[in-house]
Amino acid sequence: MFTHDVAGDPGDYGRFPGAGGFRELAHLFVRGAQARRVVPWLARARMPKLIELLLVGLKNIDLRILRSAPWFARLWMLYLSHGSLNDRSVVALTR
Repeated sequence: MFTHDVAGDPGDYGRFPGAGGFRELAHLFVRGAQARRVVPWLARARMPKLIELLLVGLKNIDLRILRSAPWFARLWMLYLSHGSLNDRSVVALTR
């Protein structure tokens, strides 16, 4: 299992794989300007071993999109910081 930490602004999605996703990735940390831009890709990606996800600066719609990902329910740890989530979004995480 691997950890991938993306920080800064890569300017494009060149650092992310195609639709095949990260098959061996267990920990993913996305910080900086690209965190919100990568949400749609993350929701479609195949990451069967992902157990820990850190995202900075998400909004309610981003969390709603991520919850639709097939890997989301398998997460052991979810770190959301510096975002603007309302109570309704946080309560939805408990379901």
